Amino acid sequence: MTTEFELIEKLKAGWKCGNDVKIGPGDDASALHLEACENKLFLQTVDLLVEGVHFRKNWGSAYQLGWKSLAVNLSDIAAMGGQPLHTHLSLAVPGTWSEVEISEFMEGFKALADQYKISLLGGDLSRSGGPLMIAGTANGTVAANQVITRRGAKSGDVIWVSGPLGSAEAGLRLLKEEKFADDYEELLNAFLKPSPEVELGMLCASSGLVTALIDLSDGLAGDLGHVLKASGVGATLEEEKFPITKTLQNVAARNNWNITDLLLRGGEDYKLLGCTPETKFDQFRNLVNEQLGKTISRIGSITSEQGLVLNYRDGRCEKVNPTSFDHFA
Repeated sequence: MTTEFELIEKLKAGWKCGNDVKIGPGDDASALHLEACENKLFLQTVDLLVEGVHFRKNWGSAYQLGWKSLAVNLSDIAAMGGQPLHTHLSLAVPGTWSEVEISEFMEGFKALADQYKISLLGGDLSRSGGPLMIAGTANGTVAANQVITRRGAKSGDVIWVSGPLGSAEAGLRLLKEEKFADDYEELLNAFLKPSPEVELGMLCASSGLVTALIDLSDGLAGDLGHVLKASGVGATLEEEKFPITKTLQNVAARNNWNITDLLLRGGEDYKLLGCTPETKFDQFRNLVNEQLGKTISRIGSITSEQGLVLNYRDGRCEKVNPTSFDHFA
């Protein structure tokens, strides 16, 4: 049987650290060379994924779970406009997960890290008497005069999102209902293997055209609600402008889902939601398309009157409760 420390050596094998890493995994702590620059901020974030709460073992592959465990952290760095640099990973592993599965998990985690040249600095490994527990961290940097927070939205700003809404929530529903038809793959992957918008986040920062930014982890209404509260403003959303894939439209109709609720409340899309002054929105949208080949979608506007209002496709207009998913509700 592989010992704890032998398994740690296997899991960290093959990682290459960046030039700024003086001491990597294997000591009591890692050590970095930090640039002596007052004009740069060091970003740090952490996310916890717990089996039975955030995922189930039979929902996807260990590789997908490893990928997602880093993606959720990188999405937070992207939402501040930062460039991700390093990660830590800690696992509490129950006997129901084999060494082969944990190695496959690490392959997925490393594949995403390699995509952005992210160094693994260390972590911890423990046996769990309960579920698999995953604690990942990520850090990065951003120019101090370019960092974007949730607090800068202003009345008249355009509200935009970086991709289709609701796909991850649809994938989660299908997994819970154990529906695995071939044409569901797009939605299942949206939940199981999300792609963090790192390049877009960095472009948002460098462009100077984004006043507020957040990643869509807890749902459109809730995450926009965080921006509105932090900025002391309100918003109006236009349902007819919400981006949605044809696949989701078809699957929602087939399963008789309330599509409006799914788009408003569905979490874990890990797209970016941003605010840009009305007079600069076309410039920013064109910049995103030219540099990244992406299309961002205008879905509403910031208002001076606090609260969140939704204009429905059918002409109705009503206030929406801007709340997010609560693990303790």
